[in-house]
Amino acid sequence: MEKNIGALAIILVILCLIVGFTAGYVMKDEKIVYEDKIVKVPYNVTVEKVVEIVKEITSTDTQPLLDTAIVDYLEEVEDEKDLQYCGEERYDKDQIKVSDVDDDYTINYEEDSYEVVFEIELKYLDKDVEEKCYVDNKVSAYYEDDEDVEITILE
Repeated sequence: MEKNIGALAIILVILCLIVGFTAGYVMKDEKIVYEDKIVKVPYNVTVEKVVEIVKEITSTDTQPLLDTAIVDYLEEVEDEKDLQYCGEERYDKDQIKVSDVDDDYTINYEEDSYEVVFEIELKYLDKDVEEKCYVDNKVSAYYEDDEDVEITILE
């Protein structure tokens, strides 16, 4: 009987090995796939600092703005009699010409408006007498969306 128990134990061990190898082979082909699920949760963000991005502007970009401001200023000179005086004498609007515009001008941009500040020299010429009179003005032309231009003489 002891021989039968030993043989039976060996057969049982071989049978366990065969079952183990078979189970390992079958499970080897099974692949476990994990899926990552990203859950998006909306949340409010508060901005503590506003950063303004400034584009570098060249004079060719701003030249049309200066030209428009000069034209608007000259229209103001034509409309306002106080601006038609040079010294004690009043000149007609056709006797007033632009003598010089300073190359240094500034344009201040805001959200829905901008301001052009420039210096201009006007020449008042009396053709009958051949006398000339000059006036230098520092001018601010303020433009706002859907509003009329505001011309202000600064100096």
